[in-house]
Amino acid sequence: MTTQTIERTQAGARRWYLSNRMTRWAVPSALALLALAVFLPTLSDVHTFDALSYIRDVDQRAGFFFHPHHLLYSPTGWLFWQVWRVFGYDGGSELALKVLNSLVSAACGFGLYRLTLRISGSWWAALTAAGLLLFNYGVWYFSVEVEVYILALVWLLAALALLIELVTQPRTRTAPLLGVSLGLAALYHQTNGLLVPVVIAGMLLSPLSWRERIKRLVISGSLAGAIVALGYLLVGFGYNGYRSFSQLREWMFFFVETGWWGHATRDRLTDLGAGLGNTISTEGALPFWIGILVLLVLGLPSAARTWPRIVAICGLWIAIYGGFFSWWEGENIEFWIGTLLPLWLLVGLSVARLGALATRSTAARLGQGVSLVSVVVPLLMVWHNYPIVERRGDASQDLQRQLADGIKAATAPADLIISPGGVMELYLPYYEDRHNLRTLNATLFEVGGDIPAAFERLRGEIKAGLHAGLTVIVGQEAMELQERNQRYPIDQPMLDDFWQPYRTSMQPAVVHKGTTYFWRLPNATELARGEGWRWQSFDWGWQAANIEAEQLNGGWCFNPQPDPALVSPLLNLDAGSFRAVEVTMRTSAQNQQAQLFFAGADGAMSDQRSVIWDVIGDGAVHVYTVPLAETNGWQGQIERLRLDPISVGDGSDGSRTCIESLKLVP
Repeated sequence: MTTQTIERTQAGARRWYLSNRMTRWAVPSALALLALAVFLPTLSDVHTFDALSYIRDVDQRAGFFFHPHHLLYSPTGWLFWQVWRVFGYDGGSELALKVLNSLVSAACGFGLYRLTLRISGSWWAALTAAGLLLFNYGVWYFSVEVEVYILALVWLLAALALLIELVTQPRTRTAPLLGVSLGLAALYHQTNGLLVPVVIAGMLLSPLSWRERIKRLVISGSLAGAIVALGYLLVGFGYNGYRSFSQLREWMFFFVETGWWGHATRDRLTDLGAGLGNTISTEGALPFWIGILVLLVLGLPSAARTWPRIVAICGLWIAIYGGFFSWWEGENIEFWIGTLLPLWLLVGLSVARLGALATRSTAARLGQGVSLVSVVVPLLMVWHNYPIVERRGDASQDLQRQLADGIKAATAPADLIISPGGVMELYLPYYEDRHNLRTLNATLFEVGGDIPAAFERLRGEIKAGLHAGLTVIVGQEAMELQERNQRYPIDQPMLDDFWQPYRTSMQPAVVHKGTTYFWRLPNATELARGEGWRWQSFDWGWQAANIEAEQLNGGWCFNPQPDPALVSPLLNLDAGSFRAVEVTMRTSAQNQQAQLFFAGADGAMSDQRSVIWDVIGDGAVHVYTVPLAETNGWQGQIERLRLDPISVGDGSDGSRTCIESLKLVP
């Protein structure tokens, strides 16, 4: 009898040991592996503006390598990438950064499982909480994208675990480790300073004397503050080489003070609904949210009675983070990643209580049903979100990537591109080797928001681009008011007034499914080989000297001074392809001659490489066709033209001259 009892006891111990290892290690490990199994095949080839900025900064160790709002992200990614390179990887940082996020997310799922299991003792509740964290769209998509908040999630999870330890069974290690977690969470993303009131509340809820509470709060705060301060001081005065605190402050608050960092939610309810919905899924999120709310409504009251302080600290976390981010970029799923972390823990605790209540009653089957449903929900989320995430990251289905490909096909590397901004501003240099980019927002920023000065600068850059012989590409959205991206008080009439001179000369450049997304102003060589130049509303990059009272309207009209000249953009022409030049002009100047110079590769202008003809000074329009084929110097490569419309003017209306067009005749 004694032997049988011992055997039964040993058998029970083995079963408990195996069951304990299964629920503590095997199940969360399997969940983490499942996460990697769905993350790695869906790594995104479509990036946000921020993601490409981070890739650029890590690749070049330049720009905001130490970004003031997420100081440690790029250095961490760079170190991970360097480990790859040690083992022979010779690509850029993009793949390494995506894989790093996937690994970190899987680890966070493992950690949340273990935390929920430790509190509730229920493996299916832990599986529910971790599954909801891993397989909601927000975490999944940013786990396969280049995104800063995933690395911050590690320290948020650590802070959550330590806060729970603080309000239940605080230990000597709790306060200092909480300070370290808070400091590092803030260095990985500045907005995690929102943890400060949560930590203060945790100290107030802890089962300690007031003396101990204050002592541990000072320890946590001092460590967190020291870590943050040390990080910024080392980077500012060390890596960046600043020599004053004013420089340090300017760098730290650069984005905040220029208005380029986020925006307060404009339509709070709409944006909040979009943000919360898209966090679960961009398609069909409502059934999942209903299921989550049902579990909370049924199980959270019992969970609050069982773990009142844990529920209180999670609720406060959600209220503080959620309150801020529902006002500040409520539609941005990035910020809901950390905000909803304690929510998934609360769902897990609710599921644990539902199962326990049903098991202790006559409704044992209900408990089994709750367990089954709670485990199936995350698996359904995997099945639901996989094709959505896969499609979202497929470059072949991304309109912006297709447009970027179209721009590459329509341009040479040096051509000037007026981009509408957004992700296209980085897609073009990163994927298509197109670096000569300008946006109206960036130009406005450079001139301190002075709208007339910005327009004048952009006009000058278009002129300079054309004069350099470049094609100018203009995005349709750059000509239309984009309120979602608007950072300065520009209205559509201002844009229309600026672009009006160019619109009639623009040609479709990138057309997708019948819609023109980008237009082009042809370069000088293309015009010279075609219809030539017609000066109707702008100068096409020609530069004038010794003229005044200039006006572009149905011709390039001006009052010539002595030796007036119009110098063409850079050209690439074979003189043998053209036999004559056709100039349409009118002038009131009497007894004058016009002269056309043509420069070769050396750019030199001389009488030996020119042609002269008499002009009629009656103020009427005349077309002059001047032979070139037999002209001295008209041979070889032609890289520049210069038209002197009359020999000498006096700057008065009496010599008013208008050049309507110039065409080289094949």
